[in-house]
Amino acid sequence: MKVNVWTVFGDDDRGPRTTVHMTEKAAYEQWMKWQFPDDSDEEDRANREVAAAFIDCENYEGLCEWKENRHFGEPFDSYFIEGHEIDIANELKG
Repeated sequence: MKVNVWTVFGDDDRGPRTTVHMTEKAAYEQWMKWQFPDDSDEEDRANREVAAAFIDCENYEGLCEWKENRHFGEPFDSYFIEGHEIDIANELKG
């Protein structure tokens, strides 16, 4: 049995952190929380609304294009998402 998971990595002034999610949408929602925290300024709150619209539509490719064309307060490469396929049967054998 194979399972897909998504990992979100972050490294900023709050320190390094990692989360694992069962859905791609959940991973991007976590990215959005880190990229645009609740104490964000007005511009970041507006960016969070745009990112949320992409995530709600599950348009992750469009979100990635939008992110690449924006400059955020944190360096863009401070946060990234990777998808992984895990073979549960092989993991249990080892």
